[in-house]
Amino acid sequence: MLRLPQTHSGRDVLVVGAPPGSGRTRLVRRWLETAGAAWSWVALSGAVPSPMMDVVTRAVGGHLDRDGPGGFLVVEAVEALSPAELEDLIPMAAGLRLVLVGRGDVLPSGLAVRLAGRVARVLGEDLWWPAERVQSQVATLTGAHVDSARADRIHRLTAGWPAGVLALGARPVLPGDADPVAQEGVVDDLVLRGIPGPLLEFVLATSLLPGQVPDPELCAALVPGTNPARLLDEARRWGLTADRWPFTASDILPDNAYHPLVAAAARRMRARRGAGDAENLNRAGVLASARARGPLAVDLFRAAGAWPHVLAELERAAVQGFRGWETPHLHEIIKALPEPVWASDAQGRACVAFAAAICGDHLLAAEVLAPAPPVEWWPAVTGLIGALGGSTNSWDPENAFPLDIFGIRDAGALNATIEVLAARTAAFAGDQGAATRHLASAWETGSDRLPRYVLLAGLGVDALVAAWAGDLSAAGRLAGRAFRLASQAGLDGHPLLATAGLAQAEVLRSRGDAAGALDRLDESAATLSTGAEFVVTPAGGAPPTQAHRVLRARLLLDLGERTAARDVLSALHADGDEQLPPALAVRLALAHARLAELDGDLAAAQSRLEAAPGVPAITSALLFVTLQRQDQHETAAVMARFPADAGPEDRLRRMLSQAAQALAEGRRGPANDLVNEALVAAEPDGHLRVFLDVPAVLRMLISTTLRRAPDASNWRRSLASRLDDAGADDDTVGVTRRELVVLEQLTTDLTHAQIAAGLFVSENTLKSHCRNLYRKLGVHSREEAVRIARVKGWLSSSPRGDAVIDVNITPTPEVIEL
Repeated sequence: MLRLPQTHSGRDVLVVGAPPGSGRTRLVRRWLETAGAAWSWVALSGAVPSPMMDVVTRAVGGHLDRDGPGGFLVVEAVEALSPAELEDLIPMAAGLRLVLVGRGDVLPSGLAVRLAGRVARVLGEDLWWPAERVQSQVATLTGAHVDSARADRIHRLTAGWPAGVLALGARPVLPGDADPVAQEGVVDDLVLRGIPGPLLEFVLATSLLPGQVPDPELCAALVPGTNPARLLDEARRWGLTADRWPFTASDILPDNAYHPLVAAAARRMRARRGAGDAENLNRAGVLASARARGPLAVDLFRAAGAWPHVLAELERAAVQGFRGWETPHLHEIIKALPEPVWASDAQGRACVAFAAAICGDHLLAAEVLAPAPPVEWWPAVTGLIGALGGSTNSWDPENAFPLDIFGIRDAGALNATIEVLAARTAAFAGDQGAATRHLASAWETGSDRLPRYVLLAGLGVDALVAAWAGDLSAAGRLAGRAFRLASQAGLDGHPLLATAGLAQAEVLRSRGDAAGALDRLDESAATLSTGAEFVVTPAGGAPPTQAHRVLRARLLLDLGERTAARDVLSALHADGDEQLPPALAVRLALAHARLAELDGDLAAAQSRLEAAPGVPAITSALLFVTLQRQDQHETAAVMARFPADAGPEDRLRRMLSQAAQALAEGRRGPANDLVNEALVAAEPDGHLRVFLDVPAVLRMLISTTLRRAPDASNWRRSLASRLDDAGADDDTVGVTRRELVVLEQLTTDLTHAQIAAGLFVSENTLKSHCRNLYRKLGVHSREEAVRIARVKGWLSSSPRGDAVIDVNITPTPEVIEL
């Protein structure tokens, strides 16, 4: 803002469009003071004795008479001028740099087009302050000096809202935690009190509930006799909506929703007034219900105190498995629902119990079920809630006839539902065979009668099992079918889509698109976090969210972002990663081992892998670590216990592990054959990641093999390029420059004392360097460290002038040219 005169020196119209309380006036005055030019200020506020345009005309003439051309003319509250008057002002101020200060877009769209190239803009969102700028802005604009801790607290209380920052920053003492400043009170005092009366009434009525402002018909039901579209547009111009003021720098906020602080301030002011508008709220609730906007209808009925209507709306939503509901919101509603509303009604009691089970609150579900009413379908209700909770409670199909609130109308459909839930548990337990059997049983016994939300769960589990087995085409097809079905049935964003979203991300990772997989995880973050609470395991874990975090860590490692991956793994450990289901424990061990390997700590990587379940993915990773440690005996032992393949990706891992072992033993011919076989098997499904996780020497062999084919496919060319990129990151990861110097000295015949003297360090310091090197290389002696360093190419020369040759590479023309 303060650099505008320098950065836009060729533009003669400068526009500052920001809401009241944004500090716009102080910013412009400060900017003019730093510009060092003559300026005049015209404030078109409420009580101007003569027509607005006459005031501006006199100001222009007075400035030109006094200071001549070349100065600045500021017109504040420019919205007081009509579009025609504003257009007349531009040529009138020729020779001056015109600064237009207003509360919205300031320039009409037609005038903005005609002035293209002459206008520099500063909008409200440009004036929003992140935490690091609060301290300097408070000092600049109010003269108050605050320390960084107080600046952080001011930003936390105001969320960067400039009106609040300036108000709190100018106070001599910031109240402590015992007497906190209500941030909505700041907005109430500095923003809402300054807007026109009709707009204030509209905001007070429509800011009660999130998501209803974009619907003019609902707004008209809440505020009869208004023009909602006009008032909403007015609210946007005043900067009251989230799309005008960002809440934080990174949030993506919905259009035409009130800024959170504005909504909070409006609720505070409305509560203080004690407004009674239950009739309007009920009318809007009925309208929202008719439009199938259940969560909004429930909130409207709740605000009106119409609890029977709330229960009726919940029963309608239960038929579809509460699609479109966020579980925290649903949980809040059922906890607030007064017991007399549902206690004497068997169907209402069942609805509340079902909702509690969906939210993962099985204690509440059990309390609701305690005085079981004598109805024929009650065994089915308790059986289904038990299955949702992961318990082993039996259910009797003879008496199983649940209510329509479950969307399940016969015993066969109930059996299929429980089979789907059992398949989901088996998938996360790492039992692919059991998951497949449960799904087959579900499809046979009632797939055509399953509720759509349960069918989504089954397809998602099927897709995830296929993705983890390496059947990428099947996984992509099943996950895509789940999302298409959800879209057709109006179930977009349903919690049980969580596993389908995970499957899509796993497929992208296996095909080498780590960045795309990470984007897919971010897109489905809300679904994944909600899905974690929809169905829980017997141990109380939340597999979809845990799988999301483990996969995120692995993708960050694939992208080379070690610090971010370490943070994700640390957070997962703090939440209790020892409770992970077996399938996720395997993937977590792979992530920790990869991180240790990148840090140069091969011993820690091997220890992690040895403690993990002995599945093919773990065994192949362990084999590659032992190969890097040059431990031939351990490598042979690992290869001897390689488990049976569980899918296409395991077959690829076995072939690449055998190739790596053959290469280490000097058998280049068999290694070549195995690599070719793996490439042929991997190409149809697009597997790529598995080739990037092998040791560097095997990657070189794969790259050489790929480059021998002049008519290579796009997949092979892509793999060759990725292998080259991976090669650039090999070798000295985790080893410091000083440790490399020590390595060079260890190749000589000098003793430790002589090396320490030559490097001007103590012998203890040298021994510390050696211990770190041995740990990172996974060795226990000086001779082993030198041998591995030579193989890796870390040593710039040999003291005896010897050439370091990898005897495993046949001197073919390709290698000689390279």
